[in-house]
Amino acid sequence: MKLKNNILRSFLPLLFLLSSTISSLQAQTIRVNDVLDTESSFSPEELIENVLVSGNCANISNITSVVNGNPTDLTTKSYGYFKRLPGSRFPFEEGIVLTTGIAFNTSNGGSNLDDRSTGLSDADLNQIIDPNTVFTDATVFEFDFTPSSDTINFRYIMASEEYEENFPCLYSDGFAFLLRVAGTTTYENIAIIPETTTPVSVTSVHPGVDLNGNAIGCMPQNEDFFEGYNIGDTNFNGRTTILNATATVIPNIRYHIKLVIADANNGQLGDPADSTYDSAVFLEAGSFNL
Repeated sequence: MKLKNNILRSFLPLLFLLSSTISSLQAQTIRVNDVLDTESSFSPEELIENVLVSGNCANISNITSVVNGNPTDLTTKSYGYFKRLPGSRFPFEEGIVLTTGIAFNTSNGGSNLDDRSTGLSDADLNQIIDPNTVFTDATVFEFDFTPSSDTINFRYIMASEEYEENFPCLYSDGFAFLLRVAGTTTYENIAIIPETTTPVSVTSVHPGVDLNGNAIGCMPQNEDFFEGYNIGDTNFNGRTTILNATATVIPNIRYHIKLVIADANNGQLGDPADSTYDSAVFLEAGSFNL
């Protein structure tokens, strides 16, 4: 019996290590800005041309960005490349991610999603979402493109740490996919709830919130487009289902698109800008088809 107990004790550290490894692999179902992926060190221009867009990249021009970090700052930059791990149920195999904090922390076992980023606001986001909201830590990719068909379409997921307690009832970070004919000034936001003109956000996509009288609750909003809380394939508290950004365009006419996401204040007049809870948008590789 003593020998049997000694054998069991000798295996306990190995079993603990195996259990921890399995739990870690289950929690990390995508990797973001991993050194194993060449694309993790891509510049915004390379991510747009070689990951996001499919079709003739000669149709892409005037690429600009507002980001935190250089391409090789894998663990600190506000944008980057993600790849699905084998066996994962994350909907996209690979793509690019734009965040209001640090992209690396959206997965890779990190837990802090309350990071500061660029510290910058965005006037176009204010105009489209809410002129009175204080936006900060904006990350922006924008470029011109010339479509060869009469529609554009790409797939994305919005995830946020603000899917917690009663936050969806009160305030949300902002993001938009802003489209206009190049040379004009009027944008159309195509990051909207299907069949509506409502921007996608934490406050517009969530289940009902009932805190048993301890705080403000609210009714569900477009709950069919909410995937769930704490799914585990990212570090965010919740996320949407796959959504399509689509628009009717005129073939062979040059357009400009701006992909922007930013932290917002907590909705209370006079309160400072909020960098406590980060959000991100994951865009599927190759889904922007020209």
